[in-house]
Amino acid sequence: MGTDETHLHLLPHIRSSWSLPGRRPHIPTPGRNRQLTVSGALEVTTGTRGYQLGRRRAADFLDLLKQLVAASPPPRRSW
Repeated sequence: MGTDETHLHLLPHIRSSWSLPGRRPHIPTPGRNRQLTVSGALEVTTGTRGYQLGRRRAADFLDLLKQLVAASPPPRRSW
């Protein structure tokens, strides 16, 4: 099984802006940098995949793993 996660910052990064000479541009912001975490997993043998949106917490990642276990078929015995 392969897993990965990424964090999306919802506060935009301001690189450059335009304004009239001598005036500062007004750029509204939400006030704090909220984040959204996206966790994903892929079971390479069965192709089962899933993702979980949430905060940066271990509990959200464990919820993703429980979701994948519930969707996966029971393992086959090879002996």
